[in-house]
Amino acid sequence: LSLVGSEMCKETEQIARAGKPVGAPWFCDAAICSGYGIPAIAWGPGSVNQAHTKDEFIEVKELEKGAEVFKAFLTK
Repeated sequence: LSLVGSEMCKETEQIARAGKPVGAPWFCDAAICSGYGIPAIAWGPGSVNQAHTKDEFIEVKELEKGAEVFKAFLTK
């Protein structure tokens, strides 16, 4: 199940202003949802290069932007 081009994906792109969606070489629970035909998008603030590493971190400004994006998506 690909959501690229779907209404949910377009809305997420518009709200997050994060560019075009791409496939990722890592696993997340969205893959399980997708396998059952449930639309799911994996998105989060910060750099994927820092995510889930030994010294994982996120800049405060990225965390604040992420909170704004989640709020905008959930209230749309």
